[in-house]
Amino acid sequence: MPTKIRSLSALLVAAGAFAGCASFSSVFPSHEDVFTPIAPNVGVTRVQGRDTTWVLTGTGYELTAGNRNLLPPVQAALDGAAADFRAYMGGDPPTVSIVAIQLKRGQRPDTARLAQIRAGGAVPVYVRLAEQGRGMAVGTMMSDDMVSLSPVVRKWMSTLASAPASPAGASSSAGVPKWLEVAVPRLVDGWSDADLVAAQVGLHPDRIIGLRSIFSGLRPADDGNARRGRGGADSLNAEFDRRGRGGARARYQQARRNPKDLPALSGAALWDAEAVSVTNYLASREGRPFIGSAARALMAGATMDAVLAGAQMVPRDVDTLDRAWRDWLATQAEAVRNPR
Repeated sequence: MPTKIRSLSALLVAAGAFAGCASFSSVFPSHEDVFTPIAPNVGVTRVQGRDTTWVLTGTGYELTAGNRNLLPPVQAALDGAAADFRAYMGGDPPTVSIVAIQLKRGQRPDTARLAQIRAGGAVPVYVRLAEQGRGMAVGTMMSDDMVSLSPVVRKWMSTLASAPASPAGASSSAGVPKWLEVAVPRLVDGWSDADLVAAQVGLHPDRIIGLRSIFSGLRPADDGNARRGRGGADSLNAEFDRRGRGGARARYQQARRNPKDLPALSGAALWDAEAVSVTNYLASREGRPFIGSAARALMAGATMDAVLAGAQMVPRDVDTLDRAWRDWLATQAEAVRNPR
């Protein structure tokens, strides 16, 4: 075949191949269509001397980080927590300053840095970015980004308690009740095992602390030995195990354990579990906004009996509520003893 004819044939084949590729690509989406690129410019740059940080604002927070990669996971967690807080408290959380700190597995935070952040009125938030396992394909992660937000929710609560109660500037007459200070951050911050906690408490009815002691805030002192036994050297990092937002929440948590396999609680640990349990009980019966109404009334100086007087679905005094709640705990425990 003459050289010119061979060249023309090659051109025709190439053109046909190009046309085929165009037709092929019209049927299948491009990589950009399937994987929408994430905008790299998250946050606003702030430069102070030689230090560069990134700032991001949202409902209830002004977030600062020295590493821009920390902003997206913290933003997602904060937005989810703000939505849950709104469901309980009936309004947006107050804006607080937050500083994101990356904390790798087994790592302890810099105490001097923490003191500096708190001295400036901000809340330090620990972040653990997703990790890739050895030998795993690039882009395949063995974990998820994790954020611990309980300190933020506690700050939201305390800020509400210190806010002016009237245009005249009068302050609330009481702070956040201790039981709500313990329970609300855990319920808002991804504690999806409140039912498991109730069963664990209900399995040992002889140990239960009465609700009047819970509502009065008479919390026992922390048992340092018990705390070390539960968490060991990595107890701080264990706080990440409950965290999650939205549909991915379950992936942030350790596998659920049967309450029968857990030790009987006592002291501060039992008190905290009961605070979470009774708050969850009230929310399930009266609706989550009832918790916000109760918190505001108590922070304004009302008693729990006065709060319960306006209830619709639970007993209207603490002593009768105590009996109904214990019956509910017994039901939770029975479901564990005799699963279907």
